[in-house]
Amino acid sequence: MSAGAATNNLPQQLTTLIGREADLADITARMAAHRLVTLTGSGGVGKTRLAIEAGRNVLDRYPDGVWLAELAPLNDPQLVTSIVGDVLGVSLNAPRGAIETLASALRTSSSC
Repeated sequence: MSAGAATNNLPQQLTTLIGREADLADITARMAAHRLVTLTGSGGVGKTRLAIEAGRNVLDRYPDGVWLAELAPLNDPQLVTSIVGDVLGVSLNAPRGAIETLASALRTSSSC
């Protein structure tokens, strides 16, 4: 990774997270034990906020960075790959093979 390159796209929070320390510790521990952690719950309960804070907590564990891909607004599951590619800066020109292109970029690049 080049010097000065961004290591995350996590938005700055305007307020401090209060009263969610146990949830945050649980999520952070799960992230250390698993490659994929999914937060579920009703809209408005704070899943995104917890994910952002958890990402901040583990920045030092991931030298290639921690990246947030907002999937909530999507209506078409076909767009997931392109959203993730956009966030990571991976060009996915051909819709066919986009998953393979993204997977290959994630396997071989230390800058994604």
